[in-house]
Amino acid sequence: MLKISRVYMDACGYRDGVFEELSIKPLDQSEEATHHIIHAPNGIGKTTILALLFSTFEPDRRKFLRTEINRQHKMEHYFLSGRLGVVAIELIKQGANKRPIRHVIGQVFWLTPASKGDDGEPGHRRFFAFESGNGLALETLPFRGLSGPHTLRTLEDFVRWARETRTLSPGNFFSTESPGSWRKYLVAELGLDPRVIEVQRRFCAAEGGIGAAFLDFRTEQQFLEKIFSFMIPEETAESVVQALETGLSKIRDLPQRKDQSKALIQLEATFGPFFATAAELEAAECEHVDDLKHLGRLYSRLKTDIAKLEVQRATTEGELALTAQRLEDAQQLERKLEGEVLFFDKTAAERRIENAKAVFEKAKVDQDAWDRKRRAAAAAALSRRLASAEQVRLELEAELDRIEHDLAPDRARLERAGACVHALLDRLATEAEGDAVTQEAAATLARDQAEVNEQTADAALEAKHKLAAELDRLNRRVEEYTRERKSLSLIHI
Repeated sequence: MLKISRVYMDACGYRDGVFEELSIKPLDQSEEATHHIIHAPNGIGKTTILALLFSTFEPDRRKFLRTEINRQHKMEHYFLSGRLGVVAIELIKQGANKRPIRHVIGQVFWLTPASKGDDGEPGHRRFFAFESGNGLALETLPFRGLSGPHTLRTLEDFVRWARETRTLSPGNFFSTESPGSWRKYLVAELGLDPRVIEVQRRFCAAEGGIGAAFLDFRTEQQFLEKIFSFMIPEETAESVVQALETGLSKIRDLPQRKDQSKALIQLEATFGPFFATAAELEAAECEHVDDLKHLGRLYSRLKTDIAKLEVQRATTEGELALTAQRLEDAQQLERKLEGEVLFFDKTAAERRIENAKAVFEKAKVDQDAWDRKRRAAAAAALSRRLASAEQVRLELEAELDRIEHDLAPDRARLERAGACVHALLDRLATEAEGDAVTQEAAATLARDQAEVNEQTADAALEAKHKLAAELDRLNRRVEEYTRERKSLSLIHI
């Protein structure tokens, strides 16, 4: 059952009493929606509030409550020109697990001197409805005094907001300007009964309206017809009449049923033992059925357990197969890594041998170059000495010739010249001896360098032999690994 929990009105009401941001909350102390009575002096706007509420449930302007009370009062008289009038109602009902479900319905009215509705009546109306949730609620509506992000001022603002909200909440937000579509929505989506709304509206049309609109029956038949018209829908009236006729036919057969009851009571004493036996048999059959049900449940449980065990077995087999595959992959990876290690060891050994050969060849080349340089230096030094000695010899021979020529005139000078020659020859002999010592030292240094180069060559040759031995050892390991792999493959097969 739908109940009104909150009402919001803005920019609506008669000229002497316009409601501005009016909020009505018919709630009890526990914040639950309940029945309320609006009590106030005359002229405050009680009937206007009811008329605006009923205009949301009954969109026909001709049935506007104020119009029915006074034909001079039209619906457009209760909204301000150039202001967006709003009437919004929050309805609450109990859903599953006693969870409250809140629906918001309402209308806006836009009145300007040039605005005309589809029927030529002044003002435009738009109806809207949605179920509260996902950011949509009465308090989040974009009207004055509420917590919406922005305030709507004109009908164009409302149309734009309705289009955006329909896009954000498809299937939840509903908006229309057609009274017929609005009435269908209230009946189909909210389950409202238009007849009940009509009767309640007529109650409020005048003081004592309940007497004129409802308490107009004069006979019991008229009372029942009025009550049943509200209690029984027209589409189910025939089935209710059929059910009543069936009940009446049973009541007419009541004397005969009583006689049958007496006969059955008399037969009960006679068939008492049979009934006891039948009850025992029925109890035994029930126990038998219970045993069968127990066996069936046991069978189902065992069947379920077997299925679970089969699933576990299949899972275990799959895991074993996966483990075996992983083991095989690991063995292949191990063999691959061992082969790569052997390849890298062999490559490193070959590289070291090549380096040792290069070092040996370089030492040999250096030794040959040093020998060539030593011999060239010695030959150049001897050549220079020989050239110098030859020059001195020539000079001495020339001097001797000159002395020989001048010997006769000056003997003393000849002797001095002979002494100088002897001294010069002694000096040359001394220099020749010094050059011989220097050449001997250079030869000794050359021999020492040759010995060092020979030792380097011997070390390189020894390293070469070691690397060759290492290479032979690696080749033997490769052969052993090959034999082991063949034996393992034969064992695996």
